[in-house]
Amino acid sequence: MPFRHIPFQRWSLRTHCLLAGLLVAVVCLGGWQWLHKEHAALLELENEHANLKAQLSAVPAPAVATANFAQTLPAAARADDVSRDVAQFANTFGVRVVSMAIDTQAATTTELGRVNFNISAQADYKGAKAWLAELLGRYSSLGIQSLAIRANPSDTTRQDVRVAMVLYVKD
Repeated sequence: MPFRHIPFQRWSLRTHCLLAGLLVAVVCLGGWQWLHKEHAALLELENEHANLKAQLSAVPAPAVATANFAQTLPAAARADDVSRDVAQFANTFGVRVVSMAIDTQAATTTELGRVNFNISAQADYKGAKAWLAELLGRYSSLGIQSLAIRANPSDTTRQDVRVAMVLYVKD
């Protein structure tokens, strides 16, 4: 090998050109391979997209609900179920219901019917939270109008809970 003993600066112009050409060819070949690999990945993703689109178009569209929102609300008689569940869930979660007042307002042409529940209770925070979560999860038309949780001065582990809930009804 004649290049081993000759320093790089003393190589002939022909050797420098051959080395530069070889480097350009290697870079071009690597770029072409990378481009080919990326193109293959793009084709694969386009095929997957087309398959998913076909699967999505094969799924039937959900039925459009044409019912009026007010028609999906429960009847006013459902208030008895709510009051029963208030007491039942209170026992389940260790909540002591002190008082409960129920007020019913009939529906008019411009407003929905309402059943107001004003509840005073005593419970630890976790129990009150679980109690309210269970009630709200059970009845979708039940909402909290106001909620106050205060420390009980005579019992440090329990709080006084005052909650005003509204059950929207259709009649």
